[in-house]
Amino acid sequence: MKKSEKVLFAIYKVLYVITIAAMIFVYFRAVFDKTGTYSSLSSNDFFVGGLMSVVMVLIAEKESRAKKNNIAVL
Repeated sequence: MKKSEKVLFAIYKVLYVITIAAMIFVYFRAVFDKTGTYSSLSSNDFFVGGLMSVVMVLIAEKESRAKKNNIAVL
């Protein structure tokens, strides 16, 4: 794998974790809000989370393939 791919994958992984953590935080903040009437995640949240998860699977697959071929992985 190229160094630029490693850096890009590392940045994406950090953004993925931050995005999922933010979704969970917003959901639970709404659950425990005393003035809130309901808590939900929008369809956009599910779409973004799902799409980012698919990309994470593709990245993991590429990294495992590189590891099998004894190519350095970040």
